[in-house]
Amino acid sequence: MVFKLSKTIKGILLNKVFDLLIVVVGVSIAFQLNNLKQHSDQQSLEQFYLKSLGEDVAKDVKKVNEILLELKADLTAAEDCLQNNIEITRLEPAVMKILSFETFNDRNENTYRTLINGGGLTAINDQQLRSSITEYYQGYGNIDRFESVYTEFLLNHFNTYFSPHYSYATQKLTDITILKDIQTKNNWVIVKSQLSEGIEAYEEVLEKAIRLSKALNSKQ
Repeated sequence: MVFKLSKTIKGILLNKVFDLLIVVVGVSIAFQLNNLKQHSDQQSLEQFYLKSLGEDVAKDVKKVNEILLELKADLTAAEDCLQNNIEITRLEPAVMKILSFETFNDRNENTYRTLINGGGLTAINDQQLRSSITEYYQGYGNIDRFESVYTEFLLNHFNTYFSPHYSYATQKLTDITILKDIQTKNNWVIVKSQLSEGIEAYEEVLEKAIRLSKALNSKQ
């Protein structure tokens, strides 16, 4: 009887151990599946941000190239005025061209701001890529500084100087005596200097944008 009881107890214990193993294995499988799901979700989220960033940077490249073309055309106009001793035929169209300065206001940084406001770039696993993204968007600062200084100069100096002698409606000089005024030449010297700095800032951002675009595309 004792032998039979021991055998029964052993069977019960074995069943309990077996049941426990099933529970442990089940929990382990569920844990692994949850990890896989989280990993999959993380990958999907990262791919979403990489794709969105790639699209944003591509739009920036297009816009920066357009502005660079305009800035270089403005620089050529300024150089023409200086090289030809401020001829009226070059000065008249150049004044309006310079004042039609386009700024980089419609930049594409929504995805980057979303990442930063959400706690940083932690959704991007690659540390080097995160650094490149940060470096690129911080490069906006150089453009902002140029545009701020140049806009102030155009409004408070260039426009103030030319407006009494120039008709914006007809885009013609109303006082040709300024052709020999030293301040006319000084204004164009400053324009040339400012535009050269602006072009340098934009080219630096463009270089970073192209490099970042390639890095983002390689991760998708």
